Amino acid sequence: MQNAFDALTRDVASGALSRRQLLRRIGTGAGLALIALTAGGRDRTAWAAGAYASVAAVVTGLVAAVPGLIDYLTVIPPGSSGQRRATQHLLVNGTALAAFAAGWAFRDWG
Repeated sequence: MQNAFDALTRDVASGALSRRQLLRRIGTGAGLALIALTAGGRDRTAWAAGAYASVAAVVTGLVAAVPGLIDYLTVIPPGSSGQRRATQHLLVNGTALAAFAAGWAFRDWG
């Protein structure tokens, strides 16, 4: 666990990971931890908290996507290494966002 924390700290300090991305990872991790703590849905409070955290992850992901898309379309020079990195970033985050949205949509609310 310490190695993961050290890696995150190093990435933030070097500028490889923005504070917004760090906060999103922390929020996502907290949501996943709450879901894992439900032990198969026996703890209804933690299950509900995990559901709200999943919704929050999707909403904040969509909010963060708006300025990212604007930058992608207007600021990043076409054909640059920045555009390649931005495209990878878009695909990875879009896939994660879709996975969270699908997980929430198909959640067993029973």
